[in-house]
Amino acid sequence: MAHKNAPLHGIWNLVNVKGGFEAIDVSYEEREITWSFNEIDRKLTVVNNLLGNELYWVSSGTHEYDMQQTNGYTYLVIEKFHLRLVTIDEKHLKVVQSIVMHGVGVSEYTLYFEKLN
Repeated sequence: MAHKNAPLHGIWNLVNVKGGFEAIDVSYEEREITWSFNEIDRKLTVVNNLLGNELYWVSSGTHEYDMQQTNGYTYLVIEKFHLRLVTIDEKHLKVVQSIVMHGVGVSEYTLYFEKLN
């Protein structure tokens, strides 16, 4: 069972999103978008204070999540989203979201988070 000292547990501030076919590079202020993980009950609470800005990440609300291992990679699974876990330590979280664009290819977005608590 995970506990409050587990690396993912706590509130994470989304600080930057990069990538995609559009080659976006968008930075966010503290607490504009936060992901709060509770590893005890496997719940993620997303707070997005930017209206109409939910294209590349999970929408505001409470979601169940899981961690899965596939082909040597660790994935954070939130509903239909499979985010490849690239980096996690006490203060930084980096995940990659791949979106399949039919007839075009795969577009990848890298989400960078910093821990608030």
